[in-house]
Amino acid sequence: MKDFIKSQIEENQIVVNTVQAQVEELGHRRVKLEDEIKEIRESNLQGLFGGLVEEFGIKPKQNYEGSYVFSSDDKPHSDLFTIYSRKKGWSDEEFEKSINFYTTICDNDFEFNRLIALGRVTEAIKAFSAEELFKAINSGTEELKEQDDVLKSEQNALNKVKSAAERAIKDSQYKLLELELESINGVQFQKPFYLEMGRKINSSDVVKVKVVKKSSSGKTAEVEITSQYKTYDSEAEMLVKEYTRTYERVNLEDLIINLSYYKNKELAKTAS
Repeated sequence: MKDFIKSQIEENQIVVNTVQAQVEELGHRRVKLEDEIKEIRESNLQGLFGGLVEEFGIKPKQNYEGSYVFSSDDKPHSDLFTIYSRKKGWSDEEFEKSINFYTTICDNDFEFNRLIALGRVTEAIKAFSAEELFKAINSGTEELKEQDDVLKSEQNALNKVKSAAERAIKDSQYKLLELELESINGVQFQKPFYLEMGRKINSSDVVKVKVVKKSSSGKTAEVEITSQYKTYDSEAEMLVKEYTRTYERVNLEDLIINLSYYKNKELAKTAS
């Protein structure tokens, strides 16, 4: 039984690794498409607004899809104002346009020029409807976006396959842990830890957990938990001893999830 479960884990891990490589490859292709789309949008922005603000050293660029910032060479890390042009929610028929800008005391040429540029861009945007502005900025990107949508759908489908394989691995690991809990020696830990399961179990320095008897439904179990404690002999030599406590009607699923966390943590430290 254990060998069969382990073989299932190995098979599903191969699926995860293979699909992950495919998802990453699609991701690289989508990044290239996104760069091309961004380049087209910025060219459109330059055509729409560049001539209005270039005398002030201000250039429009894409921040992210739907958000377009105007920045100056004099303040390259500061956005002077931002245009938002995007679809509303998931709708393909409703659009929105807006401008966001900061306010401050206008007492120098830079700020006066910023306000002039803002006014010019605002006047230009006012002449467009929200839909017209969106289409003007995104003109020429339609085919590339369709290609990206196809790749995105492929990614989503692959991610579902990967998630199913990962769930199967976790279920198999839980099953192995359950079999180990029911074995003669139970589940043993190299480093003692504190096990807490609500009000049911609060036990420190745990080194072994064993299922003594499962309920007829298999959902709960009688569980033995062995902990360590330190004491001294008559010659003041430190001794490490163990004691065992029994807990009844312990939720088996919760126990397995908790123990799996500590077991994986222990294995990770051993691997490192």
